[in-house]
Amino acid sequence: MRVVVMPANFVSTGWGTPTVCARHGETGTEHRRIVFRSLVPGWVYLFLLFSPLVAIIVGLVVRRKTVADAWPFCPRCHATHRRRRGATLGVLAVAVVFAVLGFTLPDTSDGAFGFGLAVVILLIVAAIAATRSTAGWVAAGYTTADSSAVEFRSPAPLFVEQVAAAKKAAAEYHAPIPAP
Repeated sequence: MRVVVMPANFVSTGWGTPTVCARHGETGTEHRRIVFRSLVPGWVYLFLLFSPLVAIIVGLVVRRKTVADAWPFCPRCHATHRRRRGATLGVLAVAVVFAVLGFTLPDTSDGAFGFGLAVVILLIVAAIAATRSTAGWVAAGYTTADSSAVEFRSPAPLFVEQVAAAKKAAAEYHAPIPAP
């Protein structure tokens, strides 16, 4: 798996932003404001042993983000984003229907636990789907833990070339002038 690192200031200012999408390498037909977030550190999952709410709060506090005002998306990425959002809303709607039915149906202890478990499972699936349906996830970019860069895992070759060209141009621009 190839990882390409793009400085966070390139992403946030728009300087050197590639014209192709990271996932497919196709020309970006739509530019969107997106947020790249860092991955949750593994140690945060230890808080699940104590309290899921504490784990969620700690996870949200330690995550870093990088905002891109105009990130390129190809038609395939846009379609993927729409499908994932639709699936998330669908699972969430089913969870809400189950929850409403759970409160309106007569209370029978036989199926109450199974019904409640189904609602909890659907809500967990909806939360996972919501995470996977963000534009930053579709673009396959993650902010590093120190917020200095955005990493792209397994990007398209044309995207890699454009990031390398932007880094080279920045290095030449900021190169020290040799003394005569």
